[in-house]
Amino acid sequence: MTIRYIGGLVLVSDDPAGLAEWYREALALPFVRQEHDTWYTMLRTHEGAVHLGISPRSLVPDASHGSSVLVTLRVDDLDAAVKRLRDHDVPVQRQQTEDGPFAFFTDPDGNRLALWGC
Repeated sequence: MTIRYIGGLVLVSDDPAGLAEWYREALALPFVRQEHDTWYTMLRTHEGAVHLGISPRSLVPDASHGSSVLVTLRVDDLDAAVKRLRDHDVPVQRQQTEDGPFAFFTDPDGNRLALWGC
């Protein structure tokens, strides 16, 4: 067995519709509503699609607030993405690493994210 890529990642939220709207505004991710007030968007990669979901906490009762997971999204224009976040009053910390430039931030539910520039 070989794992080829992440097929899906689900964030758990008390307000999935509100968090999906935040991602639509801050990162232009086109979330759509699915059943049980779960929201999904699909990100295309060379290996295949990655499904990013936001689920109500009631569907995952043991889920705690915030997360120890860092979601990293690869972007083609880091400067434009950082500007968009800052235009939405999101504090962003930039960092240059040997793997390239990153921008770290937190969503309204306390999930840590990073944007990785190409």
